[in-house]
Amino acid sequence: MTTINVFFVFLLLNSTLAFSWNMSKSVEPKTFPPTFLITSGQYLNHPYRGTSYPIGDLIVVVEERWINDVQLPFEGHLYVSLIKGTQKISGPTLLFPNSHKYFYNPNFVKTSSGIFLYFNVFDPITDKASFERSEYNNQAFGQPQPMTLTENLDGQYRPWFFISSSYDNQVVLTYEWRDPVTKKNRLKISTSSDGFHFNPSKDMAVGVMARHNFFQDGSQIFTYQNGDPKNMIDFFSLSKTGFQWSPFQPVTHQRNVHDVVPFRRLDGNIDLYYIATGTGSPFSIFRRSVNKHGSLGPEEELSDKAQGPVMQL
Repeated sequence: MTTINVFFVFLLLNSTLAFSWNMSKSVEPKTFPPTFLITSGQYLNHPYRGTSYPIGDLIVVVEERWINDVQLPFEGHLYVSLIKGTQKISGPTLLFPNSHKYFYNPNFVKTSSGIFLYFNVFDPITDKASFERSEYNNQAFGQPQPMTLTENLDGQYRPWFFISSSYDNQVVLTYEWRDPVTKKNRLKISTSSDGFHFNPSKDMAVGVMARHNFFQDGSQIFTYQNGDPKNMIDFFSLSKTGFQWSPFQPVTHQRNVHDVVPFRRLDGNIDLYYIATGTGSPFSIFRRSVNKHGSLGPEEELSDKAQGPVMQL
């Protein structure tokens, strides 16, 4: 049996950022212990998104907070906490406290070069956006470094993105690019051999919240949300090489489905995590497996409706 570590950072819809994990010996971990609260909304307007990474016996959690969530651009900042066992040993501590810029969408990636935190940056003075990264080493983050992209992000203060890495050290960036003519979000995918310089992007779909991951044999999966508020649907597509992709398929036949995440398990297979109202409100977290041929496993509801609505991050 393979030991699987599944780490959840999610938002309870009463403005509380929570954290849960599973260290099951099953290849299909289903149950999660009670959530560990990282921070609450008592001193911030909106804890929006978080990411976590296990390093030894510590878990590093980075959260995004919006100081202003009414007027654009939202004043995004990143905070870091360290957790050991069930105890928070430090944080939340503001990252890059001397910067006038805004930071969004934190994502951890490990490559052969090290452990990096990737994020969006918006400069309110120059009105320019960028994707940047900071190396994490010895419980400290280095200064942000902008990545090289072929797309012009001017005027797009918060282009949502996700980043993943393969077994052979390939790094893949998926992101939204707002078409200046149609005003619609084009979903892009771009690859890099060093996690810093990215190749010309491929246009994948119109929608929001694109994500990507690798199966153990190098096959790839791309997921996204269609962004239609009247009929929200999550989709996925598969590829053996990253050049040709299969037709998109819905993740589930449920209605009002959001925030699909393709999670690569330690055994190299993929589970799709997403939220949906299921048989009724409020939102719950669901999961189902998918293989490299596109066959979907049964849906499993992971969260307890008694705890109220949840939104995975």
